[in-house]
Amino acid sequence: MIFLIVGANFYNKGAHLMLLSVIESLKQRYPNSRICVSPTIGTQEQIDSLGVEILDYPLFHVGAGKTFERYLKFGKFLRFLRNDPKGTIKWKNVDAIFDISGFAFSDQWGINPVKNLSIFLDAAVKNHTKYILMPQAFGPFEGEGMKKYMTEVLQKADLVFPRDRVSYEYVSSLVNDPDKIKIAPDITLTYGGESQELGNYCCAIPNGRILDQGAELWATEYEKLLNETIAKICSQTDLQVKVLIHDTGKIDSELAQKLVENNDSDRVTIVAEEDALKLKKAIAQSQFVIGSRFHSLASALSSNVPSIALGWSHKYTMLFDNYGVAEYSFLAPDPKILERLDTLLNPGDRAAIRSKLQQANEKVKAESEKMWAAIGAKL
Repeated sequence: MIFLIVGANFYNKGAHLMLLSVIESLKQRYPNSRICVSPTIGTQEQIDSLGVEILDYPLFHVGAGKTFERYLKFGKFLRFLRNDPKGTIKWKNVDAIFDISGFAFSDQWGINPVKNLSIFLDAAVKNHTKYILMPQAFGPFEGEGMKKYMTEVLQKADLVFPRDRVSYEYVSSLVNDPDKIKIAPDITLTYGGESQELGNYCCAIPNGRILDQGAELWATEYEKLLNETIAKICSQTDLQVKVLIHDTGKIDSELAQKLVENNDSDRVTIVAEEDALKLKKAIAQSQFVIGSRFHSLASALSSNVPSIALGWSHKYTMLFDNYGVAEYSFLAPDPKILERLDTLLNPGDRAAIRSKLQQANEKVKAESEKMWAAIGAKL
């Protein structure tokens, strides 16, 4: 079979990690298959590092607005105008598409991604290509046209995997089909991050998107709170604080630099790493994490690392709820954040949380296997 993976990129380390995760899973389960990605997701060198082939078509992510629609319609012509890596797999030969967008279909991102996905699904149906929406966050769908287009998406797709209960409720309220729509854990939770010797450090992982997506609640408090937590860690422990950049965008880097400058300690340093798997391993060796990048927190919990989430979407709350530690996830500033930090500063309490996370991860592995069994039945 020939598989196409869409929804990934290299600049967001969570998206990169999802890409690595699904490639490894497909290779393990379908060793004779051919796997490809669009040439637009990265350079020839980056794509070569994945060990996959390239689609002979400049397909953009559905979130790319008019660019996506333009290239879907005229890609055969426009590909000759671009300096993309040359593909070895033709669109007409793709048997199944695995969409790992993560969080693109929601009022927060507007109608274009959902509308474009519906258009893309028309092309997939015409091509007799199965379409699987891999575990991701969905909804809400209250904006103009959102319910219409998302309903079309759910009707056309072959399998849809919301990764949490709230996302499941959002999509099931539009199309109630338990055979098609099934809750499954994020694919990165079972990839990498194996138990390793812990280092004498913790991680602070900022996310610049909180300053626009969650601006109403976090705009004046986010940076101040991170500074306060780092100062407390430095004053009450001998731990190093690694300010880890989980996205190569300018905003995260600027935030990280400010946090280092505002905390006058040589124990506070920036960590930037191109390899998403190496980032997960660095997180797995940390004593605890305070972060706002979803997949950095997923990397932490799946590696049994106690964490505090500062976020703006239900995806954070549901991730922590699935691990039985919902009280450590915050969608708004709260005095309890520093109380939870006090708990994480206590080695005995950290050990108890690690044990709890380890038990939860056994359940995650079993649920992931059920998802792949459903995919196998559909293919």
